[in-house]
Amino acid sequence: MTVKAFAPGHVTGFFEICPADDPMLAGSRGAGLCLTRGAVASVALQDGTTRVTVNGTPGGPVTRDAVRQLTDCPVTVDITLQLPPSQGFGMSAAGTLAAAIGVAERCGLPREMAVRAAHVAEVRHATGLGDVVPAAAGGIEIRETPGADGSIRHIPGGGRVVVASIGPELETARVLNDAPRAAEITRVGRGCMEKLLAEPSLERLFTLSRCFARETGLLSDEVGRALAAVESHGMAAMCMLGNAVFAVGDTEALVDELSRHGEVWTCEIDRRGARLLE
Repeated sequence: MTVKAFAPGHVTGFFEICPADDPMLAGSRGAGLCLTRGAVASVALQDGTTRVTVNGTPGGPVTRDAVRQLTDCPVTVDITLQLPPSQGFGMSAAGTLAAAIGVAERCGLPREMAVRAAHVAEVRHATGLGDVVPAAAGGIEIRETPGADGSIRHIPGGGRVVVASIGPELETARVLNDAPRAAEITRVGRGCMEKLLAEPSLERLFTLSRCFARETGLLSDEVGRALAAVESHGMAAMCMLGNAVFAVGDTEALVDELSRHGEVWTCEIDRRGARLLE
């Protein structure tokens, strides 16, 4: 029997790196929102060896790591990503989390084990620090504490979201492994966290995200031009970590303008989080 699971994409506006020797405790604090575009994983037990495909291509080392944490039984995992990877849309986390939830369901394991396995795999491979836990929960979130069991505070809100890929892929591991850059991210991110916790709102999240991108030097010229172009149509910020934008406001105007700068997708804020599919 094949089990299908979905995990939403997740965009981070700003974050603070929280290292720890134990990957269960490592991660990030920050804020962002979940998307109704994400990843679908089909999971089935099989004979032989575990096989993982992502958009039809064999691979998925992060997913393989999560699966190995959950079972020694060979499984086949086919993942379909609904947004491009390495652009700050949380696709690595979404694919791994959807697969882990499917494996947990197939093997009779609790959901919490799937979330922990996906988080640990992401941290080990430096493909993400804070996408799995919010993707499991859904909504607009402030990640108050790091780690696989970190606490989340939700900001009320919903509606349409426009996302756009503006430039070349940005490899998360390359940024996270750059010590001076990581230190600056942590310093600026900590300040943004304090301000958002004092005044939690979607508007404040976008304002602080714009400041974070500028002050850390992560804002590329291409993304900066795209953000300036849509300023009169709503609120927009850079996806962390990617040469991409997420925006809310006048959807039609945002799509029209961002299409001049890159590839555009529309979706909604996903408030349900990762889940099994019928």
